[in-house]
Amino acid sequence: MRICVIFLLLCGLNGQAIATETRVDSTGSIDMVLWDETTDLIPYNFGNPAGLALLPVGGQVSLTIPWFTISGTNYNASYFGLSPGAYQGFPSLIASTSGSYNTAGLQYQGLNYVTPDKWALQATGSYSDNQLPAPNFSDIGQGLIRIARDFGPLTVGTEFQYTGGSLNLFNGYTSTLTGPGELNTGILVNVPLGNSQHPCWFRFGGSVGFDLSPGQTQSVRGGNISDTSNMIIAPCVYLEIPDSLQAGIIVNTANAPTSISIVNGETYPFESYTNDVDLIFCKWKMVLSPPRDAQHLSLNGGILFEITNQAVNNLGDIYNSYTTQSSQLQIGLGLERVKNFTLGLQLDAQGEIVNQIELTNPSSNQLQLCLGMEKWLSPNWAIRGGLVYQYLPVGNDEYVPDNFDEPTAGQETAWVTTLGLGYAVKNLKIDAMAFLDPQSVNNIYPFGGPPYQTYTVFGLELSGEFLFDN
Repeated sequence: MRICVIFLLLCGLNGQAIATETRVDSTGSIDMVLWDETTDLIPYNFGNPAGLALLPVGGQVSLTIPWFTISGTNYNASYFGLSPGAYQGFPSLIASTSGSYNTAGLQYQGLNYVTPDKWALQATGSYSDNQLPAPNFSDIGQGLIRIARDFGPLTVGTEFQYTGGSLNLFNGYTSTLTGPGELNTGILVNVPLGNSQHPCWFRFGGSVGFDLSPGQTQSVRGGNISDTSNMIIAPCVYLEIPDSLQAGIIVNTANAPTSISIVNGETYPFESYTNDVDLIFCKWKMVLSPPRDAQHLSLNGGILFEITNQAVNNLGDIYNSYTTQSSQLQIGLGLERVKNFTLGLQLDAQGEIVNQIELTNPSSNQLQLCLGMEKWLSPNWAIRGGLVYQYLPVGNDEYVPDNFDEPTAGQETAWVTTLGLGYAVKNLKIDAMAFLDPQSVNNIYPFGGPPYQTYTVFGLELSGEFLFDN
């Protein structure tokens, strides 16, 4: 009897997601504690396009605008983006998990629309611009279209993404990136475990992605690099009890055959790689208050564990060929009273071992510990804040986007402070945040700069979401 009562309570919770990535970012990114559609552990958020048709019926138009500046000794740069997608400059659940999901960060951007008969469409684009010290810069643009259909026991979907831009890097290369055009198709089998009043779902399936056209990188140093077709296969299993439990397993395998380098009309094999990611996760919400309490108090938590094995073969150059083994653990726990307050603590620990000839520092570790909060001042207004301790290799800072080259190599420590403000009515949500990230860098390579350096990163982010019904 006790088990049945608990199960009915879990299945019977009926909450409404309070969206936008900025809401989560402004708490320091306590992803495992906050129940927000952008942090849900569901197929759609992990790169399976079929999951688009499983979203609630209706539509939304969303836009995120981040900006930040970084300054230090003889070094100043800035970053700007529009719905920046895979090149986002702020921390999020997807950004801190597997990089194999190429459409990460574009889930709740642009136009999303799900019809009553469960056809679904998403159309979005993004732009990111890094103004590094002259003459270094990079600007990347992306476009994405997703289409999906839920037939009840079976859900299918497909997406097409195109990426292009310019990359001017510290090593003196000036490159133009064209493509690739990526096609990703997903399928999910949906098995109901509850009833119509208390729906619970077991889902299994996967996705297959590949390049329709090879990516081209043209360099001013006289060479072009053409990627052969890259394929990603990601079988998955999910268990979902709405507003109570989300769990799953994903096995993601990416394989890129030999890319081709063309120099002065001559063709050379350049590089090939494989990347295997095993991901297991669970997120739960346990109600502590009586069922009659409209603003129920709950204990929220989650755990995510990921193992990645990567092999890169630079053909003809054994010194630049390597393998890496890495793991990541995320654990979060906190209290939430609906539309009143949330207080949570989250740990993110990662470790990596690199096997490469003559590599002087083959292993690295990083740690992030976050204390975050949200307090609703009224039914419409909320304040948020977070305090984040980071110890990590330079270049892995979640508050710096993936294509932003930092000036040194080594370890950095930082106490990051975030502060946010949110406004929500029935059809409109607006969230804003600011963060301050003072970095202390312990340099491990003499050619990278002084042994000890400090940098200060300051940033702003604004997100808006308009909801409309059918």
